[in-house]
Amino acid sequence: MFSLKRTILVLSAIALSATAVQLAAQEQQQQQRPRRQRQQGENAQPGDQQRPRRQRQGDGAQMGGGQFGGGQFGGGQFGGQGQGQRRQRGNRLQDGQAQPGAAQPGGVAPIGEYKPVDNPVFKHKYTADPAPVVIGDTLWLITSHDHTDESGRPNRNYTMKDWCLFSTKDMKTWTEWPAPIPVSDFTWDTTHTAYAAQMIARNGKYYLYTSTNGAGIGVAVADRPEGPYKDAIGKQLVKPEDCFATQHSWACIDPTVMIDDDGQAYLIWGNGHCYYAKLKENMIELDGPVKSLDVDWKQYRFTEGPWIHKYNGKYYLTYASGFMPERIAYAMADSIDGHFEAKGILCDGNKNTSTNHPGIAQFNGQWYFFYHDGTLPGGGSYNRSVCIDKLEYNADGTMKPIVMTKEGIFGGAAASEGGTMTNPVEVKTTGNPLFKDVWTADPAALVVGDTLYLYAGHDDAHGREMFTIKAWRAYSTKDLVNWKSYGDVLTSTDFPYGQKNTCWAAQVVKKGDTYYWYVTIRNDKYGGQSINVATSDNPVGPWKTYEKPVVTDNLTSGFMGWNDIDPTCLIDDDGTAWLCWGNGNCYLAKLKDNMLELDGEIIDLKMQSYEEGPWLYKRNGLYYCIYASRTYGDEANHKNPQGNEVIAYATAEKITGPWTYRGQVTGSARNSFTIHPAVVDFKGRTFLFYHNAALSINGEGGALGRRAVCVDEMFFNEDGTIKPVRQTNEGIQEPVFDLLSKKAAAPPRFPVK
Repeated sequence: MFSLKRTILVLSAIALSATAVQLAAQEQQQQQRPRRQRQQGENAQPGDQQRPRRQRQGDGAQMGGGQFGGGQFGGGQFGGQGQGQRRQRGNRLQDGQAQPGAAQPGGVAPIGEYKPVDNPVFKHKYTADPAPVVIGDTLWLITSHDHTDESGRPNRNYTMKDWCLFSTKDMKTWTEWPAPIPVSDFTWDTTHTAYAAQMIARNGKYYLYTSTNGAGIGVAVADRPEGPYKDAIGKQLVKPEDCFATQHSWACIDPTVMIDDDGQAYLIWGNGHCYYAKLKENMIELDGPVKSLDVDWKQYRFTEGPWIHKYNGKYYLTYASGFMPERIAYAMADSIDGHFEAKGILCDGNKNTSTNHPGIAQFNGQWYFFYHDGTLPGGGSYNRSVCIDKLEYNADGTMKPIVMTKEGIFGGAAASEGGTMTNPVEVKTTGNPLFKDVWTADPAALVVGDTLYLYAGHDDAHGREMFTIKAWRAYSTKDLVNWKSYGDVLTSTDFPYGQKNTCWAAQVVKKGDTYYWYVTIRNDKYGGQSINVATSDNPVGPWKTYEKPVVTDNLTSGFMGWNDIDPTCLIDDDGTAWLCWGNGNCYLAKLKDNMLELDGEIIDLKMQSYEEGPWLYKRNGLYYCIYASRTYGDEANHKNPQGNEVIAYATAEKITGPWTYRGQVTGSARNSFTIHPAVVDFKGRTFLFYHNAALSINGEGGALGRRAVCVDEMFFNEDGTIKPVRQTNEGIQEPVFDLLSKKAAAPPRFPVK
């Protein structure tokens, strides 16, 4: 008889397919409508350059593709950070704020430090519209900040509440600073929307030119590049009525500024039409009329996002052209007044987002091209992420076409690597579930020295979506109460041929100086689910992924395509590594010394009452396999009338068996069909990690695809059998001390054999 889980997944696949077709049809209809008509509350005017980038509020069509059926809105996996901000989605990408650093005299304190390893540069939040500026030995980067909606889901319109500010001295280590100014400080703005901005330095002051959704362009000033900034004039520097050639409300956006060699400053901006004006030396007033920039657009018509820079005496205007997706085009001139001659496409259509926005800077002898894409988990047209690639010039001064790369300028490589926050977010837990800002599932624990590392899938299903697991997250603790969150550190799409939103159960083990992360993904190349591996020299990454799976669906029996899931690895006392996995059947195989390949035959352990989610554990020479089971009825006083999964276990003298079924460890999880165990010894005590579905976030309750990791202590009888574990709301309330060093501080426990 098929398991309920299998039946649910089959029905889900049918439903998702129908939904994808319906949404695709809706998107096609959306694209066929005149863009100007898509703006709600606006009347189309003949001759407008029609472009819906900020469609704002109310247009439900998802631009940019890649979001339907198996992504954040159709259910299915990783990610699409289907969610966005962690706060990462992210990818709900966590707007993870690192511990504050020391403020410079008269300045503000940094909030985080990051060492990117590939594109996108920042993986802890969505960033867009990059604007770099070099000041002394530092490159500063202003970006927009795409937020998720109130329920934590990725947006279907632009939700941009503030700006982000970063700095670097070497393009390798980046410091994040607080938002330079709240958009609410521009009291003349009624849209409360923080569109593209750019900062520049002059005469010991720093000027930030900002745009909003239809209210105009403002200017803020600060004494330091990191701020704090204040509105310099208390009104718009450029008003919508100054945009004389366009009628739509969002024509007055996307400012770019430059100071020419003779000291004259210029401001350039626009959507649908490109405007420019001189700035007075005080940088807060226009000096003369607003004009149209003289450009021969040819077939590369101007949409938005202009960027002006100068190289070898030539002026370069780089801008977004077309739509769905926008491409980056450019033109060149001998004077900023023109005439600019079109040179073609610099960067082709973007990944997973309808828009793009260029920024160009020379720093430490190298030219760089900044842009945004939608490739973070949960990314898309309204949840974008800044990327960087190198920019080069031809002998005649034209720019070489930009190829958007995964590795970017960071040297990422043959195998992809995921970024890691250098300064993680501090979290103090208050009982179960452990983490209350995001949904987490399928826990796996690893102890290294005095630190416990916890890994979990990032559930991101909404409504009736099922298993939409966007990423794997990492945490660490020294006492089970005070934690560090590293956010989403790996995703299924980091693996070649991995489908997004398929970050199923996984486990990290350490052998020698290397960490091995065995993960379950849905694999486009090998079919069905596969077990892949990533490696790192650090327990939280960055991670190097490998294309070739360790286990593929054709190696075992079963026809549903997900019998090869939920890997667990045990490295035995003699150094032999064993991999165990399976849904419906519990499989075991030896791993080669390289930990990347199976070594020999696959054994079916024929585990009694086995469903999925095995966890291998060894104690006092006895092997334990603890797993999700679907036994029915009353067994050992654990009632399970609904047939939801419970945690059971078996023991064996040899890892290859025979295995003896020992009964249940704990009953079904609150509000959850599934449950997934992880057992670990930590500071002289034993703990059981599992998930339930008892957590609500922003009014959305737990469910099959919205689970939350919990922990309770586990005890043994004298004969080595496991005492039943009671799932509690309290969890671990007091810090766990090492029994060897602080016996008096540790609570009493049952004797250990």
